[in-house]
Amino acid sequence: MDAILTVDSSQRVVLFNAAAEQMFGWSSQEAVGRHLDEFIPPRFRAVHRAHVEEFGRSGATKRRMTQPGSLVGLRHGGVEFPMEASISQVESAGERLYTVIIRDITERHRAEEALRASEERYREFFEDDLTADYNARIDGTLTDCNAAFARVLGFPDVATALLCNLHGLYPTTQARDNFLSLLTSRRRIAEYEKDLVRTDGQIVHCVENAIGVFTDDGQLVEYKGYMYDITERKRLEEQLRQAHKMESIGTLASGIAHDFNNILNNVIGFVTQIKKHSDEPEKVLKYSQTIEKSATRGAELSAQLLSFARKAKRESVTVDIAQIVDEVYSICVETFPAGVGVERFVDAELSPIQGDHGELYQVLLNLCVNARDAVVAAGGTGGKVTIGAYNGMVGDGVSAQMLASQTDRFVELRVSDDGTGIPQAIRERIFDPFFTTKERGRGTGLGLSVVYNIVRNHRGTILVDSEPGEGTTFHVYFPAVASAIPAPVVEQRGAPARGHHETILVVDDEESMQELGRELLEEHGYDVLIASNGPDAIDIYRLRPQEIRLVILDLVMPGMDGGQTYLELKKINPDIKAFFCTGYMPDAVISALLEEEHLQAIQKPFNPEQFVQLVRDVLDATP
Repeated sequence: MDAILTVDSSQRVVLFNAAAEQMFGWSSQEAVGRHLDEFIPPRFRAVHRAHVEEFGRSGATKRRMTQPGSLVGLRHGGVEFPMEASISQVESAGERLYTVIIRDITERHRAEEALRASEERYREFFEDDLTADYNARIDGTLTDCNAAFARVLGFPDVATALLCNLHGLYPTTQARDNFLSLLTSRRRIAEYEKDLVRTDGQIVHCVENAIGVFTDDGQLVEYKGYMYDITERKRLEEQLRQAHKMESIGTLASGIAHDFNNILNNVIGFVTQIKKHSDEPEKVLKYSQTIEKSATRGAELSAQLLSFARKAKRESVTVDIAQIVDEVYSICVETFPAGVGVERFVDAELSPIQGDHGELYQVLLNLCVNARDAVVAAGGTGGKVTIGAYNGMVGDGVSAQMLASQTDRFVELRVSDDGTGIPQAIRERIFDPFFTTKERGRGTGLGLSVVYNIVRNHRGTILVDSEPGEGTTFHVYFPAVASAIPAPVVEQRGAPARGHHETILVVDDEESMQELGRELLEEHGYDVLIASNGPDAIDIYRLRPQEIRLVILDLVMPGMDGGQTYLELKKINPDIKAFFCTGYMPDAVISALLEEEHLQAIQKPFNPEQFVQLVRDVLDATP
């Protein structure tokens, strides 16, 4: 209740209600006749008196007084308390009286002080926090951020950082939209990995926890983010992944050597048979087909190993998991011991996922190699490794929290074996770096740690079921993407068109490749010049720049490589037509030269008809 005091023109109390008695600790009999100053601390009496006098001069009938910190009451016994008051004046029997209504706001002051202290503590925490904290509106406007945010994103200070738009820090609009879409659907996100672009153009990898602020109808209007920089961790993970690639290839080496030796044995053996039976066309054809089939197997195996071992920039594209299963299944069948069977199961119309083909290949290959080792350790004969890929729906044994995605569909990769199994005592440590149960020299313990990191980077999760003596099954779940991968359209083409005696310069340091190129081209109506290295090619081209219509370059040659040779030839003729024919194409050359110069390349070993067709296509292409 509010205290009511009425004072006369000399500011002496004439009325003191029950609430005033309780508030000030005076009885009504004790209070009446006392000067208003006695209910106010001495240091505030002049201010209070001035309020009343000013009110009297103003001629107003009512006024509210709420000046913070200056309206203070004094209880009986000397205890001060904050208050707010309103004053009104009336005429009674010709005398002017003032009625003061007073409210004790002690509790409100305590709440305000607590709120102020809390805000101060929060501000100190916000400013001193090592994580990059920010508040932003839905349009990307930053309303607040701390010093760590400015430092992580490369701004000189907080004031400069607040001038930027958060949307401009995403590498792509797709990345921004994915984040906002997920936040809108989940309202809050935990441990979300994303990339942002620093002011110097460098990519910074972050993990973020974010909370959305929504209107009553569910519209996201504002959000708060708490990020920490994991760029260094990503760099170390990449080094770990590369180290594991080499380890995985090493574990496959014996099987690969066995398979390549079989291939070479077929080639050498049937070449000998061709020499013996050169006058028997049917046998020559049969032997040639076997040699071709063996060489094709070797080319496929080599291509898989090169693709796996190459250190490439991590991509995020739509990936066909069924294709990866087929590739890994093929290499397992070719390289696993004869006593280890391999089976493959893939759902029809398997959903694609978003990620990096090479990393996902590494995950599956590593799990299969581990499964092989477990089968071999259990005796090997009659053992089996099963590779599967299946569509699934969130809620069917997989919760939404397990997948950092708004999709309700997932793809499961499953690798099972009937090997030794994993004891309960070590099951929780199998994803730790450098933890291995293999004997010294047989493994570094990097494999499953790399698998775990790759799966996590793809917003997936990995689970393991295993019992000693009963085998092991790894379940890897990835969020599916909505769009299906269309089947590739295979263009049906007839035999390559014949040449018209155009002159072609073939540059290759391998004599056998020179002869093969000459024969294939001359058979199809071209004139051929040969160079064994870059300097020779330049000398030949300088003498006949108008006559030579096309240059075919080996990319990897001793001394001057194909890329350097091409650039020197281009100085002689800026309109030169060329393409590369090589057994290995480094990523740097592909990005810096092939793409920049719009050049094509064909990988050795190649199909002769594809080679001749490419010659025709490049010759006929408009510059």
